[in-house]
Amino acid sequence: MLIHRKKDLAVVIGSLVISTFSGSVFGHGALENPKARQWECHTQGGHWNPATMKSAACKAALDTSPSKQAAFDNWNGFTGFATAPHTVDKSDVKDGMLCSGSNTGFAGFNLPRADWTKTVLQPDAHGNVGMTYYYTAKHTPSFIEFYINKKNVDPTKKALGWNDVELLKRFDIASGDPSVRHTINVTIPEDRIGTAVIFTRWQRIDAVGEGFYNCSDVDIKTRDNSEIPDGGGEEDGGGGDADWVSKGDFITMAHQPTVGEQVRFRLMGGSRGDNLVDVFLKITPQNINNNQWILDLGRELNRNHGNELQIGQQQADGTIRLNEQKPRENQVFVSDKSYGYAIEIVKNAEAPAISLDRYTIDPIATTNSGYSYAVKGSSDKADVTWQWTRIAGDSRITASPANQAKTQIIVGGGVPGGSSATFELAGKAANGATGKATLKVNVQAPQVAPTGPTNITSDKSGKFTAKANFDYSQGNVNYSWSLLKAGNEVPGIDQSGNVKSGLPAGDYLVKVTAELDNGERKASGTAALKITEKDEPGTGTYESWVAGKTYTAGNTVSWNGVNYMASYWTKAEPGKGDSWKLHNNTKPVAWLSTMVYQMGDIVSYNGKVWKASQWIAQGTIPGHSSLWKQQ
Repeated sequence: MLIHRKKDLAVVIGSLVISTFSGSVFGHGALENPKARQWECHTQGGHWNPATMKSAACKAALDTSPSKQAAFDNWNGFTGFATAPHTVDKSDVKDGMLCSGSNTGFAGFNLPRADWTKTVLQPDAHGNVGMTYYYTAKHTPSFIEFYINKKNVDPTKKALGWNDVELLKRFDIASGDPSVRHTINVTIPEDRIGTAVIFTRWQRIDAVGEGFYNCSDVDIKTRDNSEIPDGGGEEDGGGGDADWVSKGDFITMAHQPTVGEQVRFRLMGGSRGDNLVDVFLKITPQNINNNQWILDLGRELNRNHGNELQIGQQQADGTIRLNEQKPRENQVFVSDKSYGYAIEIVKNAEAPAISLDRYTIDPIATTNSGYSYAVKGSSDKADVTWQWTRIAGDSRITASPANQAKTQIIVGGGVPGGSSATFELAGKAANGATGKATLKVNVQAPQVAPTGPTNITSDKSGKFTAKANFDYSQGNVNYSWSLLKAGNEVPGIDQSGNVKSGLPAGDYLVKVTAELDNGERKASGTAALKITEKDEPGTGTYESWVAGKTYTAGNTVSWNGVNYMASYWTKAEPGKGDSWKLHNNTKPVAWLSTMVYQMGDIVSYNGKVWKASQWIAQGTIPGHSSLWKQQ
């Protein structure tokens, strides 16, 4: 089938959407910078060939998302719904699901992990960071809310709930705003440094109440002296005479409907993203074979809506031909730059939707006795019969009872860390239709690591603490401490983790062993500790400074045991101001609040050694400013 070129059409920007859930989907988008977790994984690729995936976190998301690859290809369609007045208390997104929206098929992107790819955020002098949201289908009026996980919540250990995040900013998008992306200045609290999650909700203001939910993993740096300008909107380019322009793939491998489901295609346009075309195709035993349903849908769209869109491949002469030999290689062409489109697999309305109260369990391995972990399933249908099945993994990890919505996942004694299992909960309705949900179990090895100072001087004491990953409500954990030097245990630390003062200078290891009171879990960890000699002035090797004497640039003196070189003509006392700089000292010298320091200067302060990363003004305290780097 050939479709001839149309004239006077605008250049468009692609907006392919793949969805495996039922419900309305009008606008689409995601946070572009810092990039949303699912967009980052989609960009890295490999999800259709999992053995090639480089990110362990993205691979885990694939393994634990029931929708599998569709969760990646639908990166701009992580939706939830909030009725008027569209506040979070009206949202259907549950705790633990903020990063995926209300679609349980994308649950793997809620996994609390430390190895998600992070974007570095560099706040300016006021704490502002420019964040960019990209809309693959424009939608107004609407608003975006920017959140950050609370300081006492570790997103690498806990899937985020509504009480785990705090609002940073709301950005309102006016009706008719033509922007395809907005860059918004968001203020990061001054005390937030290091790993965090930026959670965003782009919320439509209308009766449908659709919203888009994203998590972006970030590494926040300390504020610098820059000034970030205000952001703004960016419109589509193009215009004037243009031919049909492809907006993206029509049907991909992510679209895998089953008999009884429907495929829905919608073309959206206008300032509100209204449906211009809305077509349903039912999947039958006849059209599911040989991709016949793809051809049926493409032919119907071309036949009945050829002025707005065309399905096919563009030929050398500009015409568009529906590829009937390779139906999944066709593309969507539209006639207006403001159009977007969406493709959904609408689930069989008769099949129950199955949800779990959690989708991952990370139990700690035990020596002999097994432990159990409760998991509860639920359905939107009544009179459902249940069946838990282990579909992959270690046979020593079991589910009991297997025929109820609520089960106990039992990890037997001796199952080592690194073992895993995948369970499927099937819910069967009275009419025989079945829905499913997937649970991933990842056994962790017992672990513990001491935390405390890395350097102390011999005249100072130090305090170390530790908490094992199995130190929670199941029994009491006992900790024992020891101090090692050259591999041998030496005295110097008590059983509360206190390192005594007066130890000889040298390199030590602080070791802690944690053991559950029943002996089922035990782990040891170490931390390096360097003990240096007591803070004293450097060794004076030059002529002593003389009060009232004139010194010129390059002259060297010793004063209070520290060596200095004159920076320029001066009569000032060394250690005060910038007329003298440190010179040729054999060890770190005590920090002085009255001195200006140069890049590379090394000082000691509060038992630690610090190096100046650049010119540093008077009174800039080591440990209180990022300009000093601990050695």
